[in-house]
Amino acid sequence: MFTRQRGGLFDALATALCVWAGLFQTPVGALARSAKAAFFREPLPARPLLAYYSGGTWEAPVVKANAQDWQVPFLPLEGPVLASEGISPLARAVQLVGTQLMPAQRENGAPRDLRALSGALEKASSDLGSEDAAVLSVFAGVDVARFAAERVRADGKALAMENLLARLPPGHEGQGDAASLSLTLATAYALRSPLAAPFRLTSGFGERQHPLTGKRQLHTGVDLAVPEGTVVRAAKDGVVTRASYDRLNGHLVIVDHGRGVTTAYCHNARLEVTVGQHVRAGDRIAESGSTGRSTGPHLHYQLELGQRPVNPLFFQSL
Repeated sequence: MFTRQRGGLFDALATALCVWAGLFQTPVGALARSAKAAFFREPLPARPLLAYYSGGTWEAPVVKANAQDWQVPFLPLEGPVLASEGISPLARAVQLVGTQLMPAQRENGAPRDLRALSGALEKASSDLGSEDAAVLSVFAGVDVARFAAERVRADGKALAMENLLARLPPGHEGQGDAASLSLTLATAYALRSPLAAPFRLTSGFGERQHPLTGKRQLHTGVDLAVPEGTVVRAAKDGVVTRASYDRLNGHLVIVDHGRGVTTAYCHNARLEVTVGQHVRAGDRIAESGSTGRSTGPHLHYQLELGQRPVNPLFFQSL
């Protein structure tokens, strides 16, 4: 009978490695972790059990963004990326974030790629249960998105991005941020013009010399000159969060469109909505005027993403 010498530290490390592999790299280990997490009501670490069996009926085209640590720049710095036939605003936003917010119109077949991305997002929305989950799958992978969606359903909540992000496995936070940003940009790309009547763009977005004070300061929107009484319309579906008067903005309406997107309509002669009212894209919300600090009849139209004013011309054709 041969006797085996004790390996000491080596045997201990080998045993620990086997235990780790059994818990974190096998379906049985995933099942054990899932049961423990459910019993103690704690987040589930590492790969979900679903990841070991996924064959799926579709495969999301995972966007390969090279932004360091997923710190994606917040806004595009060049001209608007407008929608075109067969390409959804959502697909444009996803590609924009996935390519570090460089312009999506490239000469190397980008429109064809965008159409494929549009189709994949539509299919993913149907399979995963929401547009939000579909966008998450593009950045974090199908298994991660499906896992988060199932946990959210188990909580009895809607498959909205904020709920999905709360149920992401550790290590996917940056990818969740990129998906959330894509939804914000897509909402901005879907905005319509607030005016159906002809107008003149009299002052653009950016630093300017104020016409009344003479000081240089940031102009946080665009000024659209129209006759007093021109109908002002909601740029997208949303909820009115402010309908009031102040000396600076005059009669003012602010509409929250969700996903961090709000629009403001200032210097109106008359308001036609109240706080808390739900409006649809194209609904009448005011009549233009020259109230507040104004040099003449016009609409000051302002777009904010995450409470930060941005140039509307980056996102919509007025």
